Amino acid sequence: FFNYIEITKVSHYERYITIFVFIFVLSLSFVPSYLLGERVIDAALSDEEKQIFTWIQENTLENATILADVNEGHFVTGIAKRKNAFDSFFLLAPKPLQRFEDIRVMYLTWSEARALSLFREYGINYIYLSEQTKQRYNLNELRYVNNKNCFNKVQSNEKAELYSIVC
Repeated sequence: FFNYIEITKVSHYERYITIFVFIFVLSLSFVPSYLLGERVIDAALSDEEKQIFTWIQENTLENATILADVNEGHFVTGIAKRKNAFDSFFLLAPKPLQRFEDIRVMYLTWSEARALSLFREYGINYIYLSEQTKQRYNLNELRYVNNKNCFNKVQSNEKAELYSIVC
């Protein structure tokens, strides 16, 4: 490339061309990395969410199963050291499309009976509801947790809530 520049009329601009190419390549490397970094930080677990997972580890039975959104199931396994009902590896489980639909139903249904049926089917003992999950499913709260005979809010903070299923 530089040999070609030397035989052209712009050879006296070689230093400027080199600097321009260097800055251009650097910007093409830096901008995508910066944007990806911002997305990773936005998706990172907050201290409040981590507190709930720590509480789960310290205050639930070791064989408890936690319902968390597909994107947060790994936190249940990794931080809380409990079984999660779903994570991004659910595609390897039997009937993955049915499981995916069941997750959606568990978060969106207004029917307490339908939710409890699915909780029993998957052996779920706790429901983890984060702000991220609320945004994903366009929720303000779970519609069926107002029945205090079946659902107890055991942990809550600005970023997440945890309900136990007692019936």
